[in-house]
Amino acid sequence: MSPRRRPAAWQGAAIASGLAALLNAAVAFNTNLLSALVPQSAVAAHRYWFIASTAVLLLAAAGLAAVAVRPARAETPSRDEAPLVTADGGAVIVRSLQDHGPQFQQLPGSTSDFTGRDGELAALHERLTAGGVAVVALYGMGGVGKSALALAAAHQVKQHFPDGQLFVKLTDGATPVPVEVLLRQVLISLEAPPPPDAGEQAMLALYRSLVTGKRLLIVLDNATDERQVRCLVPTGPVSAMLVTGRRPLDAVEGAHVVPVLPMDDDDGLHLLCRLAPDRTDDASLAALLEPCGGLPLAIRICAGLLRRRPHDAAGVLAQSLKEEQSRLLVAAVGDLEVRASLALSYATLPPDLARLFRRLGCVGSTDFNAEIAAPAAELEAGACEPLLDELVEAQLVMHSPFGFSSYRLHVLVRAFAIDRLDAEEDTATINRALIAYVNGFALAVRRMSMFADATRFNVADDEDEDVRPGTVAGTHVWFRIQMPRVISVTRWMVGYEQFTNAHQVVALAEPYLLTSGDVRGRELFGLGLAAALAAGADAPAARLAVATCEHEIGLADRADWPRIEQLAAQFPGDLPPDLPAETRLRWDVVRAHLALHAGDTDGALRLAAAAEAEAAALELWTIRNSALAFRSRCLLIRGDRGAAELPARQAFADQRQRGDYFGLLRTAELIMLAAHPDPERDEDLQYGHRMFDRLIETPHNVRYYAIWAACLEGSGKWWTALQQYEEVLRIARNRRLLDELPKVTEAIERCRPNAARWETARAHFRETNLRLGEGAITPEFAIGEFRAIGDEMRALHDLDAVATTLVSLGVALMHVGRLDEAWEAQTTALGIATDVDEGFLIAAAKDNCADIATARRDWDLAARLYDEAEAEALRRGLDDLVETVRRDRAAFEQQRAAWQSAN
Repeated sequence: MSPRRRPAAWQGAAIASGLAALLNAAVAFNTNLLSALVPQSAVAAHRYWFIASTAVLLLAAAGLAAVAVRPARAETPSRDEAPLVTADGGAVIVRSLQDHGPQFQQLPGSTSDFTGRDGELAALHERLTAGGVAVVALYGMGGVGKSALALAAAHQVKQHFPDGQLFVKLTDGATPVPVEVLLRQVLISLEAPPPPDAGEQAMLALYRSLVTGKRLLIVLDNATDERQVRCLVPTGPVSAMLVTGRRPLDAVEGAHVVPVLPMDDDDGLHLLCRLAPDRTDDASLAALLEPCGGLPLAIRICAGLLRRRPHDAAGVLAQSLKEEQSRLLVAAVGDLEVRASLALSYATLPPDLARLFRRLGCVGSTDFNAEIAAPAAELEAGACEPLLDELVEAQLVMHSPFGFSSYRLHVLVRAFAIDRLDAEEDTATINRALIAYVNGFALAVRRMSMFADATRFNVADDEDEDVRPGTVAGTHVWFRIQMPRVISVTRWMVGYEQFTNAHQVVALAEPYLLTSGDVRGRELFGLGLAAALAAGADAPAARLAVATCEHEIGLADRADWPRIEQLAAQFPGDLPPDLPAETRLRWDVVRAHLALHAGDTDGALRLAAAAEAEAAALELWTIRNSALAFRSRCLLIRGDRGAAELPARQAFADQRQRGDYFGLLRTAELIMLAAHPDPERDEDLQYGHRMFDRLIETPHNVRYYAIWAACLEGSGKWWTALQQYEEVLRIARNRRLLDELPKVTEAIERCRPNAARWETARAHFRETNLRLGEGAITPEFAIGEFRAIGDEMRALHDLDAVATTLVSLGVALMHVGRLDEAWEAQTTALGIATDVDEGFLIAAAKDNCADIATARRDWDLAARLYDEAEAEALRRGLDDLVETVRRDRAAFEQQRAAWQSAN
């Protein structure tokens, strides 16, 4: 629509003169007409009609005049239009939005397979519909699903904004749309195109006039700065704006800034199933989530790759993507490509930030801190940290939850950094960065102060010690996080023939790998051993070979025995003469394990005994304890559980004294397997459990906790066992130990019904005791109930509960005078309580036996049993029971004195 021209001054004067003449003529004509038709008195009586008719004539004349002076119909506003004089003196036609409500529904369709984000959608719905002018700014890394979330939220709330919903893209490819161009595009979409020469302020005034008082929802996609957003903030009383962008737009007044994070595993798997519905029965589908890192864009690409490979299992694709992360980075499905999405963020970086970002590819891990990143970037740590914070602002780096690893790279962002490093940096620069990294990493390991020797840790005495460097848990957290970086950079160093540096880095990680059960050590030890051999370093190669075997043996049922056999055959036959005795003895223990694996238990025991004796003579206590624990395992396999417990207890005691906590915990497994104790009563196991609970979750935890739960199950502690098995299941899921899940799930299913039976029996016992005490049931009836409860608890192997029930049964039998049966029940309870070392039941049973002896007039036996019951209660600190025994003893003394007086 073209702008309307204002009439010239001479045209305005002519129109005014014509209207005045028309008015005078209309009045004269109307007066003469009335005088001729009606008397003067009637005219006076109907003067209001006279005025009204004159006004009608005037309006008609004015209409005719307007038609006469109008130059062209196209330049005259319709009844829907109104003129607006802009700030720069121009004028445009403004059309009412109210009359075009349905026309301004500009939202693109929401993605039909949009999945998850329920919490975010609920929060956005509440914020956008709360009233007033709501501005919500979503931000996050490229490909995280900001636009999809914004559109899904917009479609949920659009009925609250009947005057229209606008959708505006704020970038043209990678280029931000200037504010002036943006305003012009928006006004055109509102059917109020500004003049070609209209300035930014004029268009801004026009836009605000259009949206004032309206109920509008405006969605701005991919904002790059606050100025783009400010110019379009609506002014209506109940309008809302939803903005997406890669940077947080904190400076927009009144904006509520919301981060959009990668999807969790549950939502990611749900999305993958929706995108690949024909693969939902593929058990390995979840394995694709790890290389995607929760990025919806990457998940969509993986679904497309699956469709291209209809005959390949999802696990095959997942493994290939994990081994070569760059494949997912560059994979394209239609117009979807992760690299292209991340490149948009990278293109906006100034040179210094782009250089730092590329160098983060040298770091080799997703988690790091400024101290570690700085050498690779050839910066000081103090100068590196502000730049890292700017990369956080650009959504290429995230903050890490660990205080000593302050920053984190998404797995695909790291792959992109490596991609840019290879493309833009020369080999000499990469080599220099790698050497700087090795030096920095070695320094970081030493600062952990983890080991005084191969096994001793710096453990604080405070049981509430939090996770931080220098503690057992903190050290394992640190190494577990750094393992991807260590492996990646070691692989690079081998590739660049920096062999000495490579095997030295592996040696630094060796103590962690030998105590953690981290299966990733398999690749790292392989790299280190290859590097040592390539460097001609015989002693380091032999040490890494034995460490590789020990690591494999520690993986238990996941051990690669052919690899162990190969290394054991290669190195002990050609060991360097200067090899330390410690390494030679470690090889002897490895050969003992190989003999046991081959079925030669006697040969394995002989090798272990020899290694144990020599290690003790040389005061190599770690190897001596390892040999003792191995002897215990051999005896267990032979079936001699009684003999197996002693060497395990010996090793445990020495490991506890020397602070070898991980060795101690593995030995605790042997004690549980050999003795099947109640772990809640065994002092050694209680100590080990306290230590173990303070360590980070590893595959070793799964095995240990599973054995602990089995011991609880065998002791009839069904609810505690069930809770322990569920903890094992949680750890296995968190650590993606898929092989462990079926076994743990089976144990839970076995345990759950017995736990329910146990709870029912316990409730029945409490109710029976309560009703007996209240007199609601007779002792004869209670006797039958107690016998049934005892049989159930015996079937469930809960000896504590059996003894407790027998004590109550004996009391009920005493009430009806069945003293022989009561004595049998109490003495049986006493025997069980003594076996399980339950002090309360021991003292209570002896007190009840003393009461029975009193009833039988066996005064000497009763006096001795009262003394023993009181002593037991005092020793255990059972003050209430002490008072009960003393009251019973006083009653006994009265009865004895009365009997003696009568006789």
